[in-house]
Amino acid sequence: MKRGELSLGVLLGLLVGAVLGIIFAPESGEETRKKLRKRGEDAYDRLRDVLAEYLELAEEKGKDYYEKARDRVEDLIDELKRKLEERADEAIDEEE
Repeated sequence: MKRGELSLGVLLGLLVGAVLGIIFAPESGEETRKKLRKRGEDAYDRLRDVLAEYLELAEEKGKDYYEKARDRVEDLIDELKRKLEERADEAIDEEE
């Protein structure tokens, strides 16, 4: 299981458990609504943090892929230049 899937599962489990706990708690409707609102805000904050973590991870992966692709293209360009120089040298040698 991936770390993100586990985080999301834990977050959803906490949210469901909190809602069920509040619903079945012997408190007034106003107190229950306050608790639900607070728990909802807390869940929103945690979800925002998890999404920010995913975004950061995606950004890092994207940079890694970009750098690898750039390095590979640079290597291919260098190889092409080398081969062109070799062919040019061979052509010059054949003319002489």
